[in-house]
Amino acid sequence: MTTKVIFLTTPGAGSWVVPDDWNSLNNIIECIGGGANGGLAGGGGAAYSKKSNLALTPGASIAYRVGEADGGDTAFNGSTVATSSCGAKGGTLPTGGQASSGVGDIKFSGGNGGAAATSRGGGGGAAGPHGAGAAGGAGSPSGGIPNGGGGGGAADGGSAGAAGGNDPGGAGGNNRLGAGGGAGGFPGGGAGSTGGGGGGGSSIDSGGNGGAGEVLWTSTLGATAGPGGGGGAAGSSGGGVAGSGGLYGAGGGGGSSPGTGKQGIIIITYITNASKTRSYIIG
Repeated sequence: MTTKVIFLTTPGAGSWVVPDDWNSLNNIIECIGGGANGGLAGGGGAAYSKKSNLALTPGASIAYRVGEADGGDTAFNGSTVATSSCGAKGGTLPTGGQASSGVGDIKFSGGNGGAAATSRGGGGGAAGPHGAGAAGGAGSPSGGIPNGGGGGGAADGGSAGAAGGNDPGGAGGNNRLGAGGGAGGFPGGGAGSTGGGGGGGSSIDSGGNGGAGEVLWTSTLGATAGPGGGGGAAGSSGGGVAGSGGLYGAGGGGGSSPGTGKQGIIIITYITNASKTRSYIIG
């Protein structure tokens, strides 16, 4: 018996044929929705759901949906979250995808986008198997001039982005291991790493991109994935571009030129059925 890990990453609806060596007694399905684009506020990060030991028939065609960027829902064994065996909601502007609306044995919510004020709010981080996505930092209130944007929230049980204030912008939240948040910008927000949030930009500068996820999954074909950190917001003067969310499922930072959210993903992990010898892998 061996462990196989399959990623489904093409956004939108699709179908997946259950492998001949599928083991209904030893498998895990995990879903992350799509993160929302920023606006003036930060975009919300996507939710995470996990389902264990799903009984499927080898050779059957299984409907699924991978959440598109800007808040698409992710669902497996069904075309919508409501009809699925495992499903996770995408983020909205500015609210993170809600665990209560997902389907699975374990569920966590995505981080809320930071609220806009004189400057803009950071994007929310994606949820993951270790916890909820963290919230993006709020924009700085009026009266603090010049004003930096809020930092992006970290993914997967990390910390919230710092609020914007007098320059530089707010720092991005750190990942669950206490690292990875981008520095508040002067002149520009620093990019996050390993699921940390991007830093907010100074008053006239851009926010940092959210960090691509800490590597939590490696597919049988060698690809890697993890939930992403939220993008940092641009500052108050409108000259900068907000940071985009990190793969997978993070929200974009807020700004006059908002950052983009990132798509979702489905991760399928199973121990092969020892009575079957033929293997079949997609993704």
